[in-house]
Amino acid sequence: MSYLDRLRRFWDRIFQKPDLLPSDIDPRERLSRFILTKRHIKPATSRVSPQAFIPSTRTAETSVYRTERCAEQAIWEIGDNYVTALHPSHKPVIGRADVIAQVVFTQQLRVVSSPVPHPRHANIIGWPVEREKILMIATELADRATLIIRSPIS
Repeated sequence: MSYLDRLRRFWDRIFQKPDLLPSDIDPRERLSRFILTKRHIKPATSRVSPQAFIPSTRTAETSVYRTERCAEQAIWEIGDNYVTALHPSHKPVIGRADVIAQVVFTQQLRVVSSPVPHPRHANIIGWPVEREKILMIATELADRATLIIRSPIS
């Protein structure tokens, strides 16, 4: 990469135009849940494990990103710069589970925009308290999600 290319990339990152997204999540929007561990992938079926969607025990929310109209490279950059970089163990993103917001809404959950740490960040909220119900909903989300495995970075 030439010096000018590096300078342009640096300039673009510094003066990046924020994504102008409506605060309301459209039912047709794609949501991406980044996957950091192989436990969240079912290797036999190449499907998403329900564990990938289980909400945080600390916040009772599931963190996702609004990736509608994002180029593939931009999606992976969000994962690297805002998921891996901010995760306590800096685990690399190995894949993602893409699901349409309507699937979340049909489970009586809500998706709320939460633009920190990134303008495209959102949280799935409204999870029940009962562990069995959480697992049933997470299973439905996983069954309806598309697993995208990250290509090895060259």
